[in-house]
Amino acid sequence: MWIHENKRVFGDRLIDNIDRDWLEGVLVEECKNSLKLEKAEIFNSSRIIFGDYMQGIDVENRIYAQVENLKDFVSKIEEYLEEYNSSVKT
Repeated sequence: MWIHENKRVFGDRLIDNIDRDWLEGVLVEECKNSLKLEKAEIFNSSRIIFGDYMQGIDVENRIYAQVENLKDFVSKIEEYLEEYNSSVKT
């Protein structure tokens, strides 16, 4: 999650892949040194997405966690969009 957040906060502001690759390298190296994690352990899926909406948006304790199944993620977002669209007056 730490790498994900750093890439969103800092990486999204970088203008080219050279700088984004540099940032990722720095973050991965820090994880190796401080957390004893290898790159394969960190990047455990094709897309790393975190959020607090997979268990529902109206639950009391929304847990911010990695979205591991992208099909479930797409279904959940489509469900929320359908709910929103049906509630909006046109």
